[in-house]
Amino acid sequence: MTYRRVDLAIYVLIAFFLLGTGTVWWRTIKPQPVKIITHSHQETVGGEAYHGASGSTNVPGVEINPAPGSDGINCGNRAEPPTEIVVHVAGAVKNPGVYKLKEGQRVYEAVEMAGGARQDAALDSVNLAQVLFDGEKVYIPSKAELSSGGGLPGATGLSGTGGTTRLQNPFPVNINTADASLLDVVPGIGPSIAQAIITYRRENGPFKTIEDLVNVPGIGPKTLSKIAPFLTVR
Repeated sequence: MTYRRVDLAIYVLIAFFLLGTGTVWWRTIKPQPVKIITHSHQETVGGEAYHGASGSTNVPGVEINPAPGSDGINCGNRAEPPTEIVVHVAGAVKNPGVYKLKEGQRVYEAVEMAGGARQDAALDSVNLAQVLFDGEKVYIPSKAELSSGGGLPGATGLSGTGGTTRLQNPFPVNINTADASLLDVVPGIGPSIAQAIITYRRENGPFKTIEDLVNVPGIGPKTLSKIAPFLTVR
Protein backbone atom coordinates (compact mmCIF):
# COMPACT_ATOMS: atom_id res chain seq x y z
CA MET A 1 0.00 0.00 0.00
CA THR A 2 2.83 2.35 0.82
CA TYR A 3 4.45 1.70 -2.56
CA ARG A 4 1.22 2.55 -4.37
CA ARG A 5 1.01 5.94 -2.66
CA VAL A 6 4.61 6.66 -3.58
CA ASP A 7 3.96 5.71 -7.20
CA LEU A 8 0.84 7.87 -7.25
CA ALA A 9 2.76 10.83 -5.89
CA ILE A 10 5.43 10.34 -8.52
CA TYR A 11 2.79 10.23 -11.26
CA VAL A 12 1.20 13.41 -9.95
CA LEU A 13 4.56 15.21 -9.93
CA ILE A 14 5.29 14.03 -13.47
CA ALA A 15 1.87 15.22 -14.59
CA PHE A 16 2.40 18.70 -13.07
CA PHE A 17 5.85 18.86 -14.69
CA LEU A 18 4.51 17.95 -18.10
CA LEU A 19 1.66 20.42 -17.72
CA GLY A 20 4.05 23.25 -16.83
CA THR A 21 6.44 22.38 -19.62
CA GLY A 22 3.63 22.23 -22.13
CA THR A 23 2.33 25.64 -21.08
CA VAL A 24 5.75 27.24 -21.52
CA TRP A 25 6.19 25.57 -24.91
CA TRP A 26 2.78 26.72 -26.10
CA ARG A 27 3.45 30.32 -25.17
CA THR A 28 6.76 30.16 -27.00
CA ILE A 29 5.36 28.96 -30.33
CA LYS A 30 2.13 30.98 -30.16
CA PRO A 31 2.10 33.66 -32.99
CA GLN A 32 2.48 37.22 -31.76
CA PRO A 33 -0.15 39.73 -32.90
CA VAL A 34 0.95 42.05 -35.73
CA LYS A 35 0.85 45.73 -34.87
CA ILE A 36 -0.63 47.74 -37.76
CA ILE A 37 0.55 51.32 -38.05
CA THR A 38 -1.57 53.63 -40.13
CA HIS A 39 -0.36 56.88 -41.69
CA SER A 40 -2.33 59.97 -42.50
CA HIS A 41 -2.11 61.58 -45.94
CA GLN A 42 0.57 63.88 -44.56
CA GLU A 43 4.12 62.67 -44.50
CA THR A 44 6.25 63.50 -41.49
CA VAL A 45 9.73 64.84 -41.84
CA GLY A 46 11.75 65.21 -38.69
CA GLY A 47 8.63 64.70 -36.58
CA GLU A 48 6.65 67.52 -38.24
CA ALA A 49 3.86 67.19 -40.72
CA TYR A 50 4.98 67.84 -44.28
CA HIS A 51 2.31 69.37 -46.44
CA GLY A 52 4.46 69.89 -49.53
CA ALA A 53 5.66 73.14 -51.02
CA SER A 54 3.47 75.31 -53.18
CA GLY A 55 3.34 73.90 -56.66
CA SER A 56 4.22 70.35 -55.59
CA THR A 57 2.47 67.23 -54.41
CA ASN A 58 3.29 64.64 -51.78
CA VAL A 59 4.05 62.16 -54.54
CA PRO A 60 7.80 62.10 -55.24
CA GLY A 61 8.66 63.27 -58.73
CA VAL A 62 5.28 64.85 -59.41
CA GLU A 63 5.07 68.60 -59.75
CA ILE A 64 2.03 70.79 -60.34
CA ASN A 65 2.46 74.16 -61.97
CA PRO A 66 1.32 76.87 -59.56
CA ALA A 67 -1.72 78.89 -60.41
CA PRO A 68 -1.21 82.44 -61.67
CA GLY A 69 -0.43 84.77 -58.82
CA SER A 70 0.85 82.01 -56.51
CA ASP A 71 4.26 81.96 -54.89
CA GLY A 72 5.38 78.85 -56.76
CA ILE A 73 8.39 78.90 -59.02
CA ASN A 74 7.56 78.62 -62.67
CA CYS A 75 10.36 76.87 -64.53
CA GLY A 76 8.91 77.53 -67.96
CA ASN A 77 10.42 79.57 -70.77
CA ARG A 78 12.07 82.78 -69.68
CA ALA A 79 12.55 85.78 -71.85
CA GLU A 80 16.15 86.34 -72.81
CA PRO A 81 17.69 89.68 -71.84
CA PRO A 82 17.91 92.21 -74.69
CA THR A 83 21.14 92.41 -76.68
CA GLU A 84 23.51 95.22 -75.81
CA ILE A 85 24.33 97.67 -78.60
CA VAL A 86 26.90 100.45 -78.92
CA VAL A 87 25.85 103.78 -80.42
CA HIS A 88 27.81 106.98 -81.16
CA VAL A 89 25.89 110.12 -80.16
CA ALA A 90 27.23 113.37 -81.63
CA GLY A 91 26.21 116.88 -82.60
CA ALA A 92 24.13 119.25 -80.49
CA VAL A 93 24.04 117.15 -77.31
CA LYS A 94 25.55 118.01 -73.94
CA ASN A 95 27.87 115.02 -73.67
CA PRO A 96 28.75 113.57 -77.09
CA GLY A 97 30.33 110.14 -77.03
CA VAL A 98 29.88 106.40 -77.41
CA TYR A 99 27.17 104.82 -75.26
CA LYS A 100 25.88 101.33 -74.53
CA LEU A 101 22.14 100.77 -74.88
CA LYS A 102 19.80 97.83 -75.31
CA GLU A 103 18.57 96.56 -78.65
CA GLY A 104 15.19 98.09 -79.40
CA GLN A 105 15.85 101.41 -77.67
CA ARG A 106 15.18 104.60 -79.62
CA VAL A 107 16.97 107.78 -80.61
CA TYR A 108 15.47 109.91 -77.84
CA GLU A 109 16.89 107.48 -75.27
CA ALA A 110 20.35 107.80 -76.81
CA VAL A 111 20.05 111.59 -76.59
CA GLU A 112 19.10 111.28 -72.92
CA MET A 113 22.14 109.06 -72.32
CA ALA A 114 24.28 111.84 -73.79
CA GLY A 115 22.98 114.32 -71.23
CA GLY A 116 20.13 115.61 -73.37
CA ALA A 117 20.01 118.02 -76.29
CA ARG A 118 21.54 121.46 -76.22
CA GLN A 119 19.32 124.53 -76.44
CA ASP A 120 20.40 125.10 -80.03
CA ALA A 121 19.58 121.53 -81.12
CA ALA A 122 17.25 121.16 -84.10
CA LEU A 123 15.30 118.21 -82.69
CA ASP A 124 12.41 118.67 -85.11
CA SER A 125 14.69 117.58 -87.94
CA VAL A 126 15.40 114.24 -86.26
CA ASN A 127 13.18 111.18 -85.90
CA LEU A 128 13.45 110.71 -82.15
CA ALA A 129 11.28 107.58 -82.29
CA GLN A 130 13.59 105.71 -84.66
CA VAL A 131 14.79 102.32 -83.37
CA LEU A 132 18.55 102.02 -82.86
CA PHE A 133 20.89 99.33 -84.16
CA ASP A 134 24.39 98.34 -83.11
CA GLY A 135 27.20 100.46 -84.55
CA GLU A 136 25.07 103.44 -85.53
CA LYS A 137 25.87 107.11 -85.16
CA VAL A 138 23.16 109.47 -83.97
CA TYR A 139 23.87 113.02 -85.07
CA ILE A 140 21.74 115.88 -83.73
CA PRO A 141 22.22 118.98 -85.92
CA SER A 142 22.12 122.49 -84.54
CA LYS A 143 19.74 125.19 -85.73
CA ALA A 144 22.70 127.08 -87.15
CA GLU A 145 23.68 124.08 -89.27
CA LEU A 146 20.19 123.87 -90.71
CA SER A 147 19.98 127.57 -91.47
CA SER A 148 23.35 127.54 -93.22
CA GLY A 149 22.40 124.52 -95.28
CA GLY A 150 25.74 122.80 -94.79
CA GLY A 151 28.43 121.81 -92.38
CA LEU A 152 26.83 118.47 -91.50
CA PRO A 153 29.11 115.45 -91.01
CA GLY A 154 29.29 112.80 -93.71
CA ALA A 155 30.48 112.86 -97.30
CA THR A 156 26.93 112.69 -98.63
CA GLY A 157 25.75 115.82 -96.83
CA LEU A 158 23.43 113.76 -94.62
CA SER A 159 23.32 113.90 -90.88
CA GLY A 160 26.08 111.31 -90.71
CA THR A 161 24.11 109.23 -88.24
CA GLY A 162 24.80 105.70 -89.34
CA GLY A 163 21.22 105.42 -90.49
CA THR A 164 19.17 106.49 -87.50
CA THR A 165 18.61 110.26 -87.55
CA ARG A 166 19.01 112.07 -90.81
CA LEU A 167 18.02 115.26 -92.60
CA GLN A 168 17.27 113.56 -95.90
CA ASN A 169 16.03 110.13 -96.89
CA PRO A 170 18.59 108.36 -99.11
CA PHE A 171 16.69 105.08 -99.21
CA PRO A 172 16.66 102.71 -100.86
CA VAL A 173 20.44 102.59 -101.20
CA ASN A 174 21.82 100.90 -104.32
CA ILE A 175 24.37 98.39 -103.02
CA ASN A 176 26.11 98.29 -106.42
CA THR A 177 26.92 102.01 -106.54
CA ALA A 178 26.92 103.27 -102.92
CA ASP A 179 30.23 104.14 -101.29
CA ALA A 180 31.10 103.19 -97.72
CA SER A 181 29.83 106.46 -96.24
CA LEU A 182 26.39 106.02 -97.84
CA LEU A 183 26.15 102.37 -96.83
CA ASP A 184 27.06 103.45 -93.30
CA VAL A 185 23.77 105.35 -92.94
CA VAL A 186 21.71 102.18 -93.45
CA PRO A 187 20.23 100.90 -90.15
CA GLY A 188 22.14 97.77 -89.17
CA ILE A 189 25.22 98.53 -91.29
CA GLY A 190 28.22 99.93 -89.46
CA PRO A 191 31.58 101.04 -90.87
CA SER A 192 33.05 97.52 -90.85
CA ILE A 193 30.14 95.92 -92.72
CA ALA A 194 30.00 98.82 -95.17
CA GLN A 195 33.66 98.30 -96.02
CA ALA A 196 33.10 94.53 -96.30
CA ILE A 197 30.35 95.15 -98.87
CA ILE A 198 32.65 97.40 -100.91
CA THR A 199 35.46 94.83 -100.78
CA TYR A 200 33.20 91.95 -101.79
CA ARG A 201 31.73 93.98 -104.67
CA ARG A 202 35.21 94.90 -105.90
CA GLU A 203 36.39 91.27 -105.83
CA ASN A 204 33.23 89.54 -107.12
CA GLY A 205 31.46 92.12 -109.25
CA PRO A 206 28.02 93.70 -108.83
CA PHE A 207 25.36 92.08 -106.69
CA LYS A 208 22.54 90.42 -108.61
CA THR A 209 20.10 90.30 -105.70
CA ILE A 210 19.96 91.74 -102.21
CA GLU A 211 20.06 88.18 -100.87
CA ASP A 212 23.62 87.90 -102.22
CA LEU A 213 24.70 90.02 -99.25
CA VAL A 214 24.70 86.88 -97.07
CA ASN A 215 27.96 86.01 -98.83
CA VAL A 216 29.58 89.11 -97.36
CA PRO A 217 31.55 88.43 -94.16
CA GLY A 218 29.64 89.75 -91.16
CA ILE A 219 26.19 89.57 -92.77
CA GLY A 220 23.93 86.68 -91.78
CA PRO A 221 20.21 86.06 -92.27
CA LYS A 222 19.31 88.11 -89.18
CA THR A 223 21.33 91.14 -90.29
CA LEU A 224 20.02 90.81 -93.84
CA SER A 225 16.42 90.92 -92.63
CA LYS A 226 17.17 94.23 -90.88
CA ILE A 227 18.95 95.98 -93.73
CA ALA A 228 17.06 94.61 -96.76
CA PRO A 229 14.14 97.11 -96.57
CA PHE A 230 16.62 99.98 -97.01
CA LEU A 231 18.50 98.53 -99.98
CA THR A 232 18.02 97.97 -103.69
CA VAL A 233 19.90 96.45 -106.62
CA ARG A 234 20.06 98.30 -109.95
